[in-house]
Amino acid sequence: MTQLDANLAIFEEAGRMFADLIEDLDEDQLARPATDEWTVRDLVGHTTRALTTVDAYLDERADHPDHHTPSGYYHQAIQTIDNASIAERGREAGQALGDQPAVFVRDLLERVLDRLEALTDEGDGDHRVDPVIVTRGGSMHLSAYLPTRTLELVLHCLDLARALGCDLMVPVDPMRQTIQVLSELVLLDGHGASLARALSGRGSLPEGYSVFAGIRAR
Repeated sequence: MTQLDANLAIFEEAGRMFADLIEDLDEDQLARPATDEWTVRDLVGHTTRALTTVDAYLDERADHPDHHTPSGYYHQAIQTIDNASIAERGREAGQALGDQPAVFVRDLLERVLDRLEALTDEGDGDHRVDPVIVTRGGSMHLSAYLPTRTLELVLHCLDLARALGCDLMVPVDPMRQTIQVLSELVLLDGHGASLARALSGRGSLPEGYSVFAGIRAR
């Protein structure tokens, strides 16, 4: 199994977790507050961007990657985030879900998975080609980009579960990949020793620590 095959399988598992989580949401649940900026509907809409970006970026190809790892992509992308724009795009994506958000998400997921499966046709017929795609944060191999989308799906599904007051069992492989990417970001942020001490009971991370906020503050 190639790295692309492995990461695609993990991405698919995370995508199906997302689709299952929102399967039976009613209008009252969709209208609940999820964050300071978003309702549950908005957050579901924002989470779909973990799928729509893959769909869009498959159409943009480059010759050489700017980033070689998921953490390298995040480390640069985080520094240019515009929170106001992200919040507005989330609300717009929430409205785009229409009257049947669960149907919208499942149809979107299947379309993206079909496009990823079709990469076999670009290869030798037996293996998928691993294209260098152009993302908002720079070019990179698809196999390196997919773990960033899995991370988004996992973290936002956890956010949704908390907002909805329900338990969520994240599958092992998507959770493992999410923790790996976050750990690599902690290392890039210079807090590797603090993380090692915290996880082994020898200390703790700084109060309120967020690797995303830490990188942006640099």
